[in-house]
Amino acid sequence: MIETKLKFAASFFDEEEQCGFYITRKRKEVRAIQLDLLHEFDQVCRKHNLRYYMDAGTLLGAVRHKGFIPWDDDVDVIMFRKDYNSLLKIAPDEFHHPYFFQHAYTDMFYRRGHSQLRNSKTCGALHDEMWTVKFNQGIFIDIFVLDAVSDDPQQRRQQESELQYYSRLMDQMLGSPVPRPITVKLSDHNSLRFENLMHLYSAYDTCAARFENTPTTFVTGALSLLGKTVENRLIRREWLGEPVPMQFECLTLPAPVDSDAMLRRYYGENYMTPIQSAPLHASVLFDTDRSYLDVISSLRL
Repeated sequence: MIETKLKFAASFFDEEEQCGFYITRKRKEVRAIQLDLLHEFDQVCRKHNLRYYMDAGTLLGAVRHKGFIPWDDDVDVIMFRKDYNSLLKIAPDEFHHPYFFQHAYTDMFYRRGHSQLRNSKTCGALHDEMWTVKFNQGIFIDIFVLDAVSDDPQQRRQQESELQYYSRLMDQMLGSPVPRPITVKLSDHNSLRFENLMHLYSAYDTCAARFENTPTTFVTGALSLLGKTVENRLIRREWLGEPVPMQFECLTLPAPVDSDAMLRRYYGENYMTPIQSAPLHASVLFDTDRSYLDVISSLRL
């Protein structure tokens, strides 16, 4: 495994069984890279007083296992749009090789609505992307944006429809051997021209942040992932509140003030009962010794 800033006891890498799932040394090494990324992210956020929270499976793991869910293979955090925008501004000066803060404005072929912090000396490539995409594919953690959404379901559906439209346009632009401008006809006399992927991504971002300055009951991180206001991802603002410290493996990280309400919304009333499932990133090719460039090049031989 490559060297990390965060140091681990030798026993961290011992293979073990948890909840009937066998955790290999290789999986432990991937976790070490992810924890190192998470520690680096946490240090930058603390330095600049940026608020974030553990989310989804990472929050569930912290509450139920004090760390990773045994069969999980990723890390998710969420930030309010205001803090996220501040992070975008400082990221180029704060994250240095091998750490790479990835979003559409730093990696032109990247088109997800959220950001990822990657280790460029490693490989965390999705099998269905590794041959076609040109962006950094190091091991990563996900950083999702908490966007305000309207209390009116009809307005939420309209926003969702627009986001999906922009997403399809990005797919269309990326589908060309060389990305070319796209002109969208709005009416007989009006049209809208998108010059490049960054222009499209900016329109997506603006749409996702539409209700940023509107008092709303709910926020969600789903817009930056799926472009949808998924019902079980609608979060009441009061559930987040002032972050509370919670153990996650060897780190102490911020959690929502009402993690119970969050996890009940996400996973149902019985979220404390472990139910083994396939890893979300089961199709990821992980390598903790070689960069994604070396791994992909070797597979092409």
